[in-house]
Amino acid sequence: MLVKKVEAAYPGKFDFTWNETDILKQTVPAGEGWEGALWRKGAFEIMRKDTGEILYSKKEEGSHLVDGKGGPEGKLSIFINTILANVN
Repeated sequence: MLVKKVEAAYPGKFDFTWNETDILKQTVPAGEGWEGALWRKGAFEIMRKDTGEILYSKKEEGSHLVDGKGGPEGKLSIFINTILANVN
């Protein structure tokens, strides 16, 4: 859903990857190890590969981007139209 909505709003602006170990390792919280990373269960982040900046983290936020509100008032739409709209 995220990829489709982002592509519809900003065609060709973003590339998406999934589960790249070297990128996932960059999201390890301080003091947590990578091996046996149970904290990853259910985790979801959106990170800029060029800067390493985490734009969204389910772990930090405490909730998922898809909140059941599919319209412009939904969390996903707000994220796309505010955070991603300002990514250069």
